[in-house]
Amino acid sequence: PAERNDADMMRNWKTVSFAVALSGIITLTGQAWIGSETIYSPEFRENRVMMHQAILDNELPDSIRSWRSVGGNGINTRLLTVWASEGIHRVSGFKVLDSYRILETLGLFACCVFLFLFLSTRSGPHYALIGVLYFGAILPLTYFLHFFHPWDRPSLMFWILALWLIRSRRLSLFLPVLVLGMLVKHDMLFLPVLIFLVEASPANWKKPGLVSLSLLVLTVGLMVGLRLLVSDGADYGFSLARVMDQISGNLDTMRALNLSYPPFLALGLPIALAVYGFSRADRFSRASVLFFCLQGGILFARSNFVEVRAEMPLLMLLLPAALVGLQRVFQEVPSETQTAGA
Repeated sequence: PAERNDADMMRNWKTVSFAVALSGIITLTGQAWIGSETIYSPEFRENRVMMHQAILDNELPDSIRSWRSVGGNGINTRLLTVWASEGIHRVSGFKVLDSYRILETLGLFACCVFLFLFLSTRSGPHYALIGVLYFGAILPLTYFLHFFHPWDRPSLMFWILALWLIRSRRLSLFLPVLVLGMLVKHDMLFLPVLIFLVEASPANWKKPGLVSLSLLVLTVGLMVGLRLLVSDGADYGFSLARVMDQISGNLDTMRALNLSYPPFLALGLPIALAVYGFSRADRFSRASVLFFCLQGGILFARSNFVEVRAEMPLLMLLLPAALVGLQRVFQEVPSETQTAGA
């Protein structure tokens, strides 16, 4: 038994080391090569500096009439990454754009490593590596159709951590992650609903419902507080006509791009595998697929859905069930006993 434990530890050490190395390769390939030709290219340098200063000061240049006119309505509430970049700039002397690139690079590397660890808890290290490789394969799509969304990598990191903590039922740690994630980007607004979907049952729904409702009050309160803090020039009102226009625009883009539509390339296969694996997936994985439908519907109605960078949290919701579907393809779905042991 001692020899077996030593062998298991050595095998796990090698697997984790490989995952870390793979994470580094994915990160540097994206940031140093794809990023240099897209969002970090010299042509966007002045625009990125302008957006940083506008958010930091909560004041647009005179040449820009509103946040919405530059496709940035609401981004002045995404403060934590901007503050962190400015802090690095002032303490280290790095240029602001270099500070952003450091934060985004570290965030992306953390996403890869955390994704591997998160997926390993249910699917095992080999299938977790497949999940990381798939993430790396579609990552290039996140570098296009924008020039300044430096909070996406840190936000995705908090998403993965939050999902991991919900799955492992560590809600005391989930709370600070949720708060930090909301300060980075408020697309975690409805994430507490996932706790209810995971924990509630006909015999036990009151406590999960109370926990989810309390956390929803927290996230809504944070969002409202941030909007009151930086309300200048932003239009946060709900308009059914605007929502219908957004949905219509997204459908038009989908028809125009056809099979090359980026969300289809990024999410099509995971959706198919998640559907195939749904019946054999564990409670968390099934609940995540259901929450994917809610979160995906909100994004489709409220954002330019063609921008895959904003849909990476949707992929995180799909991957646990998708890997079960992949295991089912190869007839390697874990038994109930193995699942309980995991």
